[in-house]
Amino acid sequence: MYNLSLKRTENLNQGVNLDYKNIVVNKPWGYEYLLFENKYVAIWVLCLKKNGATSMHCHPNKKTSLLVLSGLVISSTLDTEFKLAPNDGLIIDSGVFHSTKSISDEDTFLIEVETPPDKNDLVRLKDQYGRENKCYEGAVSMSKDLSNYHYCDFHSLKNGMERRNLVSKNMILVKDQLLNILNNNLSNDTPTNICLLDGCVTDTKGQVIVNVGEVVTDSFLRGLSGRYNQSASNILLIY
Repeated sequence: MYNLSLKRTENLNQGVNLDYKNIVVNKPWGYEYLLFENKYVAIWVLCLKKNGATSMHCHPNKKTSLLVLSGLVISSTLDTEFKLAPNDGLIIDSGVFHSTKSISDEDTFLIEVETPPDKNDLVRLKDQYGRENKCYEGAVSMSKDLSNYHYCDFHSLKNGMERRNLVSKNMILVKDQLLNILNNNLSNDTPTNICLLDGCVTDTKGQVIVNVGEVVTDSFLRGLSGRYNQSASNILLIY
C-alpha cells in the first residue's frame, strides 16, 4: 500500500524570528541574500554557481516571481522546462513545484520575489544535495562578512528614490505612484522590469492585472494605454 499524504517538512526554525538583513545565506548551489522586505514582499538575490540547482520545491502559501539578471538558467516544474536568459522571468503560483539550474560557465544571478514573506513556507521534494524534506537553512549557514559576495540591499531606504548596481544591472527603488514613474522616470529606449512592492494594477472593471510582488515589463504597462487603475506607491525598477 502506498501513502500519498502531503509531504511534511520538519521545520526547525518554526517560531524563531530570524533577521535576514545584512547577512548572506550560503547554499550548496551558491548563496542568496535579502535585498528588500516589507509586509507584502521579500526580494532575494540568488547567485547560482555553474551547474548549481535549487531543490525541486514548492511554497504552499506564497507566490514567487523570478527574474534573471545575468547568465542562463533552466527553470523547471514537474512537467515543464523554461530556458531563461537575462530579463526573462516567471511568475510561479503557490503550491507549484519548481527548480532552477544554472547552465552558464560563470555565476548566474537572479531576483526572487516572495509574496508574502515567509522563509519557513517550504516543501522540498527532490534535491541533488540531499536536502529532501529539510527546512530552510539555519544560522550555521549564514555569513555576516559580506566582502566575499556580490552584495547590495535597500534596507536603509531614506529618500524617495535609491539606486543600486548589481552585475551590470541598475536597480532603483522608488517611492512614487506608478503612473508618475512611467511618465517621468523611464526611457522608452531602455527596457525596464517593474516589480510592485505594494498595491496592484487593475483594469477599469476592478479586475487585477498586476498584483503585488509580480514582475512585468514597462512596455506591458504602456500597452494598456492608461486603461487601468493602480494603488502601488513603492516600486522596484530593474534595467
